[in-house]
Amino acid sequence: MAPIFIFGSPRSGTSMLHWSLARHSRLWGSAESDFMFEWVKGTEQAWAVGNEHGELHWLPREKVNREEFFSFAGTGIDAMYRSRSGGLQWLEQTPRYVFLYDQLRLMFPGTLFIHIIRDGRHAVDSMQRQFDWSFGRCMRTWKRHVEAGLTASESGHGDVLQLHYEDLVTDSVTTMDTVFAFIGLDPESACLEALETPVNASRGRENESPLQKLDPERLAWGFLQTTSFRLACGPLQHRLGYS
Repeated sequence: MAPIFIFGSPRSGTSMLHWSLARHSRLWGSAESDFMFEWVKGTEQAWAVGNEHGELHWLPREKVNREEFFSFAGTGIDAMYRSRSGGLQWLEQTPRYVFLYDQLRLMFPGTLFIHIIRDGRHAVDSMQRQFDWSFGRCMRTWKRHVEAGLTASESGHGDVLQLHYEDLVTDSVTTMDTVFAFIGLDPESACLEALETPVNASRGRENESPLQKLDPERLAWGFLQTTSFRLACGPLQHRLGYS
């Protein structure tokens, strides 16, 4: 069973879906990892070094291609995760792995990806509250992550399911049915129940219900922030179906 990666921008609802799915009897999840960025970087470097001298080196002589090399590099990670998951299919919830889509496909053949999109206004506001980042950094972060996710979704490989955070909140049953159909498992009620439990709430928003998080009136943005977001992120918002 290949793993399932859940990614998107920070504060987009990746943890919410992750912990919901982790309640399934056949799935297992844990904390964000981040280390795979360094693992991929090392694998890329090892691949380049191993091919520097053509047939004088082992990889070319033994006709190991890049896809095979990355697959074996991922075998160890998969074994490590399974040593903790009790053999269950494991979930990975690190948002920025959206930038590793091409490499992760090679490292874990057959893996599935779920890309969560959230209204950029709410994602940016949540990032700013949680991380104390500048408004500009939050906008750039949201935009880069979403664009990378869209590129993955539009790659044509058929291994990416794209969801909207808002649909998880307002139409949980239908949305989760779509998720389970995509990953090939039967729905379980415990997963739906978990969606009702707040996860990783940003500072100052701990007591909000999921529906309250969708209210645009909760954003205390002034003219400058509103205009900056519209100019920098408006076209992408429109592309995603947000007004």
